[in-house]
Amino acid sequence: MRVFICSFGDFSVAIPMRSVASVSLYCLTSGNTAGKPQTGETVNYFSLPLLFSLPQEKISHCINLKKTGAAQKKNAVILTTEVEFETEIRETGIYPLPKTLGVMRLSAVFNGFLFYSGLREKRAISGDSDDGLVLLLNPGYFA
Repeated sequence: MRVFICSFGDFSVAIPMRSVASVSLYCLTSGNTAGKPQTGETVNYFSLPLLFSLPQEKISHCINLKKTGAAQKKNAVILTTEVEFETEIRETGIYPLPKTLGVMRLSAVFNGFLFYSGLREKRAISGDSDDGLVLLLNPGYFA
């Protein structure tokens, strides 16, 4: 599965590319971060840094999710840190979230997690050397 990887310090978030309509730069001063909605459409913005209680993280990208089924009139936009790279991950390496995280509703937002050893090479520039925890985002939750 092809994914975009966004880093949040000690962990990363993988966003499946099959659910992404477009990726754009976030510009707070433009007043138009995700394109102008068409008549009758609403835009719902979701900030991943705020979801993780990391308001100090800089939002760099807007990820516009594809519209699905009954949500044809709603645009879902994920505000996130910099999309560091795209990569292929094996679906067999994805583990389900522990049931204890269901209390915090994280099990609805994320499909699972994995330890992606390939991050070591990709993140060598930043000096990180661990294998890294990667949470797999559930785009259906935002639609």
